Amino acid sequence: LDSHKANPYEYPMSEIKRSETKNEENKLKPVAINKPLRLSEDSFVAYSSLILMPPKDQWESFVNIKKNHMNPKIKRPPYPHITLMAPFVHPRLYNDAERVLRDAMSSVDTFRVTFDSFELFENEYSSTLYLDPKVDREGAMEQLREAVVKTIPPSSKEKDFDAHIGVGYFKRQKEARELREKYQNEWNPISFQVKEIYFLRRRGMEDPWEVQSIIPIGKDTTAPYFKIG
Repeated sequence: LDSHKANPYEYPMSEIKRSETKNEENKLKPVAINKPLRLSEDSFVAYSSLILMPPKDQWESFVNIKKNHMNPKIKRPPYPHITLMAPFVHPRLYNDAERVLRDAMSSVDTFRVTFDSFELFENEYSSTLYLDPKVDREGAMEQLREAVVKTIPPSSKEKDFDAHIGVGYFKRQKEARELREKYQNEWNPISFQVKEIYFLRRRGMEDPWEVQSIIPIGKDTTAPYFKIG
């Protein structure tokens, strides 16, 4: 992944707490959706994903944690992201997906997201440490996801949507809870404007994800956070 912003960091490039507001201008607008793509299960592949992510100059704090606690099955370099859809459509369908998502995203408002709280997903086998996103407009993340799935109906392999940035995988629950407290005490909140989403593709199991397409949200015309490739 390449960024428009200078950054010495060398790493190359997955239930929202809703903020309450009574401000009329913060109310969500209805999302205008054209006809969704007609897709089969074969249309989706594991090496393609749809995500949102912070600007590259905000990666270091996330990756400094995540690089030390990767799932050993994953050999790719870590990067901070929220998964909107995975598996995503095959690269041969990117042009069609881009066309319908550009239409859908044009009626979604941009919003600001802040990461200031570490939480844990726990089961009997492992624990996942993650940062919980807080948005500045109630329901904004859900509206974004809804616009995506109404435009590109997901694969049956798609997991339930639970927006977060994962930063650690642990076999031992005690270790996960201790590190959650440690990182929470050391963390400085990070915030950015969600103004675009990305198609990502990886070439091999150990290769980094690469940006293949950038879809702006709403009427945003500012330079994207990343470049293609």
